[in-house]
Amino acid sequence: MLRGNVQPIDTQNRRGIMPVRYLFAALLLLAAPSSFAQDAPVEPGQTFSGLVVDVTDGDTFNVRRSIGGAVTIRLHGVDAPESAQSYGTAATRAARQYVGGKSVRVAVEEIGRYGRAVASVEVGGGDLGAMLIRRGLAWHYRQYAPGETEYARLQRQARNADRGLWSQANPTAPWTWRDRQSDSSSGPGETSTRDRDCSEFDTQPEAQRFFERNQPGDPHGLDGNGDGQACESLPGGSSMSSSTSEVTSALADVAGPDRREGIRVGVQVGASIGGVSAASSALYGMYGGMDLQWGRFRFPAHLNVMFASYTPDGYSYDSDVDRCRGPSGQFAEDSDCTAYDTYAWLRGSVLYDVVREGSTRVYLGAGGDVGSVSTLHGVAGLLFRRTYNVELRAGPDQVIVGGSVLF
Repeated sequence: MLRGNVQPIDTQNRRGIMPVRYLFAALLLLAAPSSFAQDAPVEPGQTFSGLVVDVTDGDTFNVRRSIGGAVTIRLHGVDAPESAQSYGTAATRAARQYVGGKSVRVAVEEIGRYGRAVASVEVGGGDLGAMLIRRGLAWHYRQYAPGETEYARLQRQARNADRGLWSQANPTAPWTWRDRQSDSSSGPGETSTRDRDCSEFDTQPEAQRFFERNQPGDPHGLDGNGDGQACESLPGGSSMSSSTSEVTSALADVAGPDRREGIRVGVQVGASIGGVSAASSALYGMYGGMDLQWGRFRFPAHLNVMFASYTPDGYSYDSDVDRCRGPSGQFAEDSDCTAYDTYAWLRGSVLYDVVREGSTRVYLGAGGDVGSVSTLHGVAGLLFRRTYNVELRAGPDQVIVGGSVLF
């Protein structure tokens, strides 16, 4: 036991010892900045600069703002492969190379359901989303950013060049992969809690299945009137007959997962040669028009202009003297022995990819013509690198072979 006089500490006046209440206040001030840094509210339309302190995956980052505070950023209009998907690790690695530990400029588009800032990110004068899509390491998230036409263009280029994930025969979009993971789980998990809305479903039954898997409640806001039916305005909802619903659902399944990218508009131009019953000799010419793509389906609409040469009545070509002769046997200009007929018609077709191997497509379909040629015909073709096309069109009144380029 210690002996002697033990004096209590004078917390008010003892020199050399900080008063307790001041010490407590100082500790609060020191702790405050770190707590503030965890919460940095932002608003849509706001732009700010910051340093990327962590890259979660190819489209999600933590940014420390230059004015203080940390913000979780989800790239606007971009969906990178999940970590467990093919090219998921490559997308994360590329994102770290582009922005990890670097200063970026962030433009907030909206605030997501779970508080993340959905934003465009600029680094070194370039758009991060465009960089990833150009390399085939992310998808254009069309349903959330339909106006990002540059993203759509870059994705077409990457797909046509077989870059990154597009080198696979049938790449699975991240949103489709997440849906499958949700389907196989016993209950809502990380893959099923991502915010969803009705625009991400093709039919009401599809939305209803997702809605029922995520009970209790309606965490995604799919049941607007609270009657237990999700996204009733979609095909197959209460306003549609059951037969129409079944047809719509079946059509969406046949179109394949690429249908979620929506309708892609392209341009096709080409040249062709063949014969039709309306012409007495071979035809040759060109065609061009729009080419709409939805999943495995294509819907080209073309104008065809073709020519056929013939010898006019009364004229003949004398091979002995290598000269043209007129109606009375007199010699005539060689050009008088050749005339041309012009044939023009509109063509519409429905085509379907029966085989997809990498960037090669084998398709079958049917077409119809209106104009100088009016007939129905079958179509078989081969598309290389999603750009170069060779096809055969054959029917009772025509056989035409063509080659074209898709843009």
